[in-house]
Amino acid sequence: MNEVMLQIPSSFKERLVEEISTLKRLASSFAKDIQDAEDLVQDTVYKALLCYNRFEYETNFKGWLYVLMRNIYINNYRKINLYRRFTEAADDEQLTFFTSRVYQNDGEESLAMKDIDFALKGLNAQESAPLKMLANGYKYREIAAWMKLPIGTIKTRIHVARAKLKSALKDYYQYV
Repeated sequence: MNEVMLQIPSSFKERLVEEISTLKRLASSFAKDIQDAEDLVQDTVYKALLCYNRFEYETNFKGWLYVLMRNIYINNYRKINLYRRFTEAADDEQLTFFTSRVYQNDGEESLAMKDIDFALKGLNAQESAPLKMLANGYKYREIAAWMKLPIGTIKTRIHVARAKLKSALKDYYQYV
């Protein structure tokens, strides 16, 4: 990735560093999750560094940072809601498709469940445990804390488990 080195005045950087604690307090009022609040602070600092030349030195620095943070939060909130709206519409469409299929008996579904069980048993414990916890509604950070592993390791194990399941159940893609 081609990165541009910005020549940011040290006075701006110092003022920004001084306001980090204020940004953390503000972020916790926007985002209720600690990790989301930390991400919001990081995004705000990054945006402030990118847009340092738009700041007018005679104006309120905290106010400027607050507006940046608020706009970032609102934009992220809108993205999440838009994503939810599209995924809910896709889920509704799939539900309509699946309910339109008529089964005379449960034989096909029973065989599919046996195949799924067999594929799940093909996973080792390191892969299946985080996948099952994720399926039960745990967040990545909760799984990582429970297993005492970094979040990246948990995400990798879940990714590998999904890939193995996808490979083992490739015959069922015609129904999805």
